[in-house]
Amino acid sequence: MSFSRVKLALFLPVITVMLSSCGTRGLPTITEQQLASKHSVLVVTASDVTQETKTSVAAALAKWRSGSGLTSEWKQDAAFDSAMGTQLESKRYDYVVVIGSSLVPQASAEAVRLKNQKFVVLADRLEDPGMQAEKTAPPNTVLRGVDHAMIEQAMSGWVKDQADKRKSIEWVTKSSVPIPSGLSPSGLSGHTVNTDNNPEWFDQLKKQAAEHRSSWIIQYTALQKTDQQKIKSLGIPVVPLDQSFAVQVNWEAVMAQEQNRMIQGDWKPGIQTYSAEEMKQVEFLKKS
Repeated sequence: MSFSRVKLALFLPVITVMLSSCGTRGLPTITEQQLASKHSVLVVTASDVTQETKTSVAAALAKWRSGSGLTSEWKQDAAFDSAMGTQLESKRYDYVVVIGSSLVPQASAEAVRLKNQKFVVLADRLEDPGMQAEKTAPPNTVLRGVDHAMIEQAMSGWVKDQADKRKSIEWVTKSSVPIPSGLSPSGLSGHTVNTDNNPEWFDQLKKQAAEHRSSWIIQYTALQKTDQQKIKSLGIPVVPLDQSFAVQVNWEAVMAQEQNRMIQGDWKPGIQTYSAEEMKQVEFLKKS
């Protein structure tokens, strides 16, 4: 055997090991332990969420899949119909994340049915204060929405401006949903009507509005259409609170927060609100 062949025979195993090492550099393998630690998440978005919301969700899910400990599946423009129910029964997810206020009733009902499934339900619109006050979350569900303290903050400037102009405001609400004192610089006494414990509430409102020569009626909680028509018949501008705000959720921040909670096992059921950092906009659509 020639000297060159001897050298090749000696160094060939070394070269083979070096090439094998270079071939896997930068491509870490996933261990069984890492695979077992991943949480499976079904993300469901309502058909009426904005395109901006969908774009933000898509970006968030891309981050989730990049080694975050979560594996996700996304159903867009979805509804909690029989097909969805079958999927949830046959394929157990660690979490079901629901985005869109229109899906809140359906998701809550499904959470009651599937008691062992964890749900995270995220509202994308301002909720009527009366509904928020009366709402309860199933024991396996997180319900998150806009903090109504932000509403008071966003609206207080306009209310003060009306007081400075000596324009009186009447407030229509329920006894279970008191008007925040910060929304009435001159006091709420004699300017509030509760519809749930006073059969003569409309007559009271009519009398107060005439006495105060009111410029505005704030409909603080939802009313039946017939009651709304009664109020409009007074000929005074009506401000339905749940239709008078521009609300935009910072979905990147919300999804990042939910990602951290799921990975860290910090999921806690109940009614929760978005933080200031999780809101892009809470703006009162000011009236003249």
